[in-house]
Amino acid sequence: MNVPTTFRGEPLPKEWQWELGPIERVYLVGAGASVHYGLPTLKRLTWEIVESLDQTDRDILLTAIRESFPGIEMTSVEQSVDYEELLNRLNPDALAYLELAGVSPPESSRRRAALLALQGLHDFVLDRCQRVAQQSGPFDALVKALDSRSIIVSFNWDVLLELAVLRAGREYSYLPPGLTRDGVLLLKPHGSIN
Repeated sequence: MNVPTTFRGEPLPKEWQWELGPIERVYLVGAGASVHYGLPTLKRLTWEIVESLDQTDRDILLTAIRESFPGIEMTSVEQSVDYEELLNRLNPDALAYLELAGVSPPESSRRRAALLALQGLHDFVLDRCQRVAQQSGPFDALVKALDSRSIIVSFNWDVLLELAVLRAGREYSYLPPGLTRDGVLLLKPHGSIN
């Protein structure tokens, strides 16, 4: 009997085993795949989110960007920074040692900037996805090509792929157990706005 194993040869835990047979195709969906639907690239995303904030919040986030990226003024979209890198640099957990040392209060402007960046990302991407929820595009063609031996790994935070699956009358799951034969398995290692 052929038992699925890890790369070390250990049996896979039951909850990790794909119940519908061996996986034959893995489709990778990366940055830029959602541009067709009107979502910006990671660099343009920073600019658009900053522009969407009210003046007080915009000033807080711009100050944190300038502190995190010396020499960047963010006066135009061409000077914008990669949003994923911005989130890495604003990670509020990275500031915990300063708070414990009493150097930075828990309600610091830096922490506020990190929360603004996360909330701004969620609100912006959710709004864009809702605007194009019924719009067909490349993801619809991808979903049509999928069978029960295919999975998709998406590095995008948006839910445009999920919407294409639903438009096709299929279901999706982020975990294999319980997925029906016609369902689509999505793996999103960078997370998702939902």
